[in-house]
Amino acid sequence: RALLQNGRWNVRGVTRNHQSDKAEILRAQKVQIVEASLDDKESLRAAISGSYGVFLMTNYWEYMDQEREMKQGIDATDVSRDLGVAHLVYSGQEHAKDLFGESVPHMDGKGQVEKYVHACEVPSTVVRYPSYYENLLSGMTFVKQPDGTYGIALPMGKHGLYGLSVTDGGPAVASIFDQPGEYIGKTVGLAGDYLTVSQYAEILSKRTSKTFRHMDVTPEEFS
Repeated sequence: RALLQNGRWNVRGVTRNHQSDKAEILRAQKVQIVEASLDDKESLRAAISGSYGVFLMTNYWEYMDQEREMKQGIDATDVSRDLGVAHLVYSGQEHAKDLFGESVPHMDGKGQVEKYVHACEVPSTVVRYPSYYENLLSGMTFVKQPDGTYGIALPMGKHGLYGLSVTDGGPAVASIFDQPGEYIGKTVGLAGDYLTVSQYAEILSKRTSKTFRHMDVTPEEFS
């Protein structure tokens, strides 16, 4: 949507089902819809052909398969390079195993692809998304307490947690495409806030009719 709104780009949307409701909504907004799969390299070649730029985001959580996610990212990068894409923007993550010695599959797969993107001969930018605010709103970390309050179970202690709304990621990526000279060759971290979980709990309490508190847990309990 952000690319459409700034009016500089003709936008092509890639989907596995060009007849889906979401595809129809995008088509009504003048998005060119093409059908392809990250698991099918030849379909990616047809989908990407003729494009100036590519925004690439893989989804570990769909299959929870690190090797599959890595292959998807590498294949799409290879196709972008082979077709002469002028700017690849890849949604990556830090490599937890390299940094902390502990494997975090949903980060490490993206971290491996990041390394490949940087080494590959394609003009590129890596963006790193933090935790989404919407993850908190989904209730995925809420634990209802006997007194009716809700604990937000995250192993953060007093450390801050970077956050961003899903609606803010698009404008950031659009700005990166608009300024290739500024961003090609760089890794860019995105964030809207850096707050403790207690601060997030306070905001949720103010904005809802419920009371939230940080429920500190160990990494082992969280996993």
